[in-house]
Amino acid sequence: MKKTTKETNENGFTLVEVVVSVALFAMVMGAVFYFYANSMSNQAKLKEKYTLLRVSREFVDSFINYNTREQKKGLDEKEGFLLEWTMTPVEEKKDVIFSSGVPPTAQLNMVHVNVINKESKQTALQMEFLVNAVSTDTSTD
Repeated sequence: MKKTTKETNENGFTLVEVVVSVALFAMVMGAVFYFYANSMSNQAKLKEKYTLLRVSREFVDSFINYNTREQKKGLDEKEGFLLEWTMTPVEEKKDVIFSSGVPPTAQLNMVHVNVINKESKQTALQMEFLVNAVSTDTSTD
């Protein structure tokens, strides 16, 4: 009489287990790659915005005490940005009190600036600001 025995090999993984584990690994790695790529994109955008704000601040500071009585235009280039600007003198207003402490006899200039990203050719920022020039009042009290 012949005795049949069924031998089982429990030393390895089945094909189903291997496929399931590879699928899970692929999903996890896909999620990790997605978040990594997204964070790199956000980092690049934040770096561009920080550079834009820094360049804009330095540009605004360059107009302090810029004395003029005529309209001026200009185009500057700084760190990947084009700055198109127009400065127009504002008539003196003796009845206005400025919270910034600008004396009413100062020459005020309105500056309008378009900041353009050179790479994308898109306007990144538009701003207008008042700057006070050297006092135009030459009388002494």
